[in-house]
Amino acid sequence: MTGVAKHLAKGLDVRTSTLVFSINKNEGDWTVTTDDGIQYQADRVILTAPLPQSFSLLFGAGIEMPAELRRIDYDRTLGLLVTLDSNEHRIGTPGGVQFPDDVFSFIGDNAAKGISTAPALTFHANPVWSLEHFDLPLEEIHAQLLAAATPYFGNAQVITSQPKKWRFAIPQSSWPDATWVEPSGTLALAGDVFAGPRVEGAALSGLAAARALT
Repeated sequence: MTGVAKHLAKGLDVRTSTLVFSINKNEGDWTVTTDDGIQYQADRVILTAPLPQSFSLLFGAGIEMPAELRRIDYDRTLGLLVTLDSNEHRIGTPGGVQFPDDVFSFIGDNAAKGISTAPALTFHANPVWSLEHFDLPLEEIHAQLLAAATPYFGNAQVITSQPKKWRFAIPQSSWPDATWVEPSGTLALAGDVFAGPRVEGAALSGLAAARALT
């Protein structure tokens, strides 16, 4: 999924692995401060973080988010990425399966999707299982996910496995508009909570935010 973003970002000054500590509204622009103390001046700001994180930044700037928007919660997701020694696993064409059992909501064949040159599977636990197990030690989560995933390995052997945790994975409801714009018209919120919990929803929301701030 990062391929499209990387293509669109060619020629742009993109800062990654950077934590935004605060945003502040000035007369005519914004100051964005990162956790290393560097400040950036911006005419326009688009926030695409999960709503609880965006709310924290807005609250610190004295900006009120609509209560209905602020109350939208997210399902948690526990995941497992497994690399295998062959493609002799049990995930067939077209390379993905949804809700195959009581643990997983999705299993994807990364090689079939074209995002891995090596045999690899991605497992997403369903929201109920993820919530019940989210606060367990990571080692225990890893062991339980691996045990639940084993029947899908078929004749393939595991080379590596890595657990993943997403606290804000899937919005439990959606905002009716594709974006939310702060009254000054210079800051907008975007993401899959606005246009549906899908990749295309997040993209459409981003486009709507950009148009709103033009």
